[in-house]
Amino acid sequence: MPRSLAPTANPSATLLERIARLERRLERESQARREAEMIAERETLNLFRQREQMRVLSDLAIEANKSEDLEHVLRVALERICVFTGWPVGHVQFVERRPDGTRRLRPSEIWRIASTIDAAPVIAATQALEFEEGRGLPGLVLAQARALWAKGQNNPAFPRSRAGRASGLAAAVALPVMVGDEVAAIIEFGQAVARDPGPDTLQFLDQIGAILGRAVERNRAATAAALAKQDLERLLHAAESASRAKTQLLAVTSHEVRTPLNAVLGLAEALAVTVLDVEQRDHLDGIRRSGGMLLRLLNAVMDFARVESGVVAVAQTEFDLVQMTRDVFDLWRTPASIRGLSLTLDVSALPAPHRIISDPGKIEQTLTNLISNAVKFTPAGGAIHVRVSPSVGTADRMLVEVSDTGEGIAADDRDQLFMPFQQARLGREIGGAGLGLAICAANIQALGGEIGCDSEAESLAAGSCRFWFDFPAEPARVTSEPAPAASMPALALRILAAEDNPANQRVLQLLLSQVGLEALIVDDGLAAVEAVQQEPFDLILMDANMPRMDGVSATQAIRALSTKACLTPIVMVTANVFEDDLVRYHEAGVDGVLAKPIIVSELFGILAAVQEMAAAR
Repeated sequence: MPRSLAPTANPSATLLERIARLERRLERESQARREAEMIAERETLNLFRQREQMRVLSDLAIEANKSEDLEHVLRVALERICVFTGWPVGHVQFVERRPDGTRRLRPSEIWRIASTIDAAPVIAATQALEFEEGRGLPGLVLAQARALWAKGQNNPAFPRSRAGRASGLAAAVALPVMVGDEVAAIIEFGQAVARDPGPDTLQFLDQIGAILGRAVERNRAATAAALAKQDLERLLHAAESASRAKTQLLAVTSHEVRTPLNAVLGLAEALAVTVLDVEQRDHLDGIRRSGGMLLRLLNAVMDFARVESGVVAVAQTEFDLVQMTRDVFDLWRTPASIRGLSLTLDVSALPAPHRIISDPGKIEQTLTNLISNAVKFTPAGGAIHVRVSPSVGTADRMLVEVSDTGEGIAADDRDQLFMPFQQARLGREIGGAGLGLAICAANIQALGGEIGCDSEAESLAAGSCRFWFDFPAEPARVTSEPAPAASMPALALRILAAEDNPANQRVLQLLLSQVGLEALIVDDGLAAVEAVQQEPFDLILMDANMPRMDGVSATQAIRALSTKACLTPIVMVTANVFEDDLVRYHEAGVDGVLAKPIIVSELFGILAAVQEMAAAR
């Protein structure tokens, strides 16, 4: 067919097709653009939500770390989560463990309720129910230890669904507060519109639960610390009560022992100025030495009460170390002989006399304890050797050694010998309190010295034992003995003595008579107050414990007088000489304290000082 005769396309139809294709293309592009916009909007929203989630997590982490108030942290968490999610109701329940090991939930008073919600029905239902593992949404979260979502429905597994609907709630979300692997609390939220939060939000809630778990853990630690502090305070109170009881016992014991000992030593001193034959003088010297040792032992026992606190008083007194050693040695001659022991003393490295300045009571007590132990633990036929010499060839430190041929002491036992109430095997078998060597160690430590034990017995086989101690010993500046009463000048003092014990009254009169004095004796503090208002005195010697009025009250009454009698020197003569006693005496207004048993040189020193004061007036 000729080309000119072929049919031609419909121009209108072609144009329409092209337009249709273009419209379809434009629609596809528009749809793609809308989808891209939706994707961009969704991603922007997701980024915004993720940023807000991070902000919530950060804020709660900071709050959980800085606040010590767990309830405050939980309330902040409820507020932030409800604002972020739009959920109107939030509540906290704590996990408790029953004695049988099962767990239950205890509703708290921590709620967050929006003003648009009447939460009374759900609150009442929550308070009335006890959720266990697997019961209700909180119980399911407790059992599974992860955040969950549940819609309200008529289901026995969700016993608050009706109360939730009555409060306008359609669904609930709950998260566990985790301390390690343990669920410590459940936080639940109510939704007004049932909407599955999705796995991302549930994971976000689990992260919150882990953060809040740190606050719970810290609260537990603080609670445990507070309880421990209460226990410590209770134990401290009990210890202080026991210490006060111990101090009171020591005070009573000290007074009861010192009172008769004062009479013994005072009468011995009075007897010493009478005419005696050689044997009587020897017996009297033994009484005086033994009484002096007993007094120092009593002082040391009281000092041991201060060992635990690290406060041990140290006296700096001039004395003859050689003579003191011989006195202690002589006391143990007879006990050693009775047990069939050889007892020897070597002081050849020191001149006699050898006067030093230190604490004779602590040295004497330590030496006495060591010799006593040697006598106790050395078998019959054995030997004990005591040696005193300069330490390491120096003149300002002394070394005292007590050696015996006993069983010896194992190395393990030696490590704890000087600890209170610790004993070596042999000591436990023989018996004893285990305090003697502890007192020795406290004495020597207070002096600035060292104490130890050497033994050839590294096992429990036979061997020898050497106890030793060394201490600083300053050479005495004065080498003469204190002047006896007979060498003192005559005194002319008017003395009032308040003392209720007849034996101590007699001792005072006998001691004062040695320097030509006689005191007016009254039986109690009230009589002393009356006496000073009737006639003047140069000195008042006041006992602390007396009937009707004690020495402290009598001193206060005398100091309160409006006459010159209020200025009379008062010296408390007492067996109660603990630190708190001394403070109490001085606060009452005494001028000095003379401890019982009375040391004669101290009494005469007080009399001489008062005589000098009286002469100056």
